[in-house]
Amino acid sequence: MNSALLIIDMQKGFLDNRICYPSINSTLEYINATVELFNEIRKPIFTIQDEDAKEEPGPKSYELIDSLKKEMINHHKISKIYSNAFWKTSLEKDLKSQNINFLVLAGFSAEGCVNYTYNGALERDFNVVLLKNGITSYQERYTQFIQEICATISYSTLSFLLSNKK
Repeated sequence: MNSALLIIDMQKGFLDNRICYPSINSTLEYINATVELFNEIRKPIFTIQDEDAKEEPGPKSYELIDSLKKEMINHHKISKIYSNAFWKTSLEKDLKSQNINFLVLAGFSAEGCVNYTYNGALERDFNVVLLKNGITSYQERYTQFIQEICATISYSTLSFLLSNKK
């Protein structure tokens, strides 16, 4: 299993000073722990940023939120303009060039870009899961629903699987 972590739209323009469910702090605990796990085994981490965040007030709205772990050893950045991070970006090519076949998705918004990217990964024959408790939305019911209808993986299970692949 050759894996990558995709962190979607964790940007200031979408998340600063907004209420998310679960709380952004809780979601970031899981995401940051997973970043550390991927750093430890030197697996790729992709931060995917939506150009729409630039339309939010403030010159720094496109930037990743401050509380997201910034130290990412094998880091790749993707900028997108569509909800599905695969659509008209280099993401698929970048993943395939590294023989990635297993994706772990985390980020914002559960019912929007996370869900669309999840489906985009399935359409391109990637094995894909959501990081349980690693996604968020402005509406709690959306986060819960997406975690119910999509394949998820807990941090502890992911840690076990990846630790056996060192």
